Amino acid sequence: MEEGKPLGKGDRPQDLEVAPERLNDNSNVPESLLIPKSQIFDESKLPVGGRLLRFEKTELGQIEEEKKAGRFHEVSERRQVYVLEIGYDEYDDLRIGRVQDAKVISVIDAETGEQLMYSIAGKFIDNLGSPGILGI
Repeated sequence: MEEGKPLGKGDRPQDLEVAPERLNDNSNVPESLLIPKSQIFDESKLPVGGRLLRFEKTELGQIEEEKKAGRFHEVSERRQVYVLEIGYDEYDDLRIGRVQDAKVISVIDAETGEQLMYSIAGKFIDNLGSPGILGI
């Protein structure tokens, strides 16, 4: 494929350069060098009305597989992450409104503390005065 030429018919995806991963495989990094679970989330400070459904360390690829959300190309699928899932009977979010039987899920890098994913799932009830905003 020629430099600067737009991708066209007959060009193969394997000919395209893939950007290097920003957060590499850290599966061999010892636990002592990762952020302790207690610094990611203090279970005693659970938000009012919230129920802790899941809080564990896993690899990003496992989450991508569970959520069927596609691949994070900037981050290795072998990257160690914490998954925090909190359930609510009703959850109010300024961007999407009120959600019933909500699950709020955060995926946080275990080495840097960076939030890699955030999602809210449940039954949309109303938009809290923000017409046209339907979801994240």
